[in-house]
Amino acid sequence: MEFTYVILYICPMKHSKFVNLDYQSLTDLFKINKSKKLTKIEVKMKDDVKKNDHLNSGFKSDFDELEDKLQKVLSYLDENKEVFSRLDELVKDFEQHQVLMNPTIHVARTKDKKTEIEYFTAKTFFPLTGGKRKEVKIHLGRAENYNFNTQNKQAKIDAIIKMRQTISRRIREGSL
Repeated sequence: MEFTYVILYICPMKHSKFVNLDYQSLTDLFKINKSKKLTKIEVKMKDDVKKNDHLNSGFKSDFDELEDKLQKVLSYLDENKEVFSRLDELVKDFEQHQVLMNPTIHVARTKDKKTEIEYFTAKTFFPLTGGKRKEVKIHLGRAENYNFNTQNKQAKIDAIIKMRQTISRRIREGSL
């Protein structure tokens, strides 16, 4: 009698949201729309005395100060562009291996229009460079094999095993 052992590695970190640390995404995050300047505001004070806010008091406006701070962030990012690109690559490699070891699976039921037979499919998302991700879908088989229940434990186990095999194969082929 021959036995097959399946070992599923569970990683404690969730990977439903992938980290995006590439240089361009970080610089885009810290850019502001310069057409949206702060406007002069009149503030109604106690005893109905109107006073202009601090923008007219001769001090640097909050917007200018914010712009200076953002410029420092962008300058730092620019000086360390290679570091952030390398960090993004390392994090992407980690996340890809994490998905390979423990893919987050979404099982769905679908119906063949010609035969009216219901099938199960499963999908996960595989992280790519620059914070992008690629959907990976697999076919599980007939829905009747899993009592038409997408939450069926055996369907989830089968989906994880097939997904790991599919991701491994597609990595070797170079399609992921």
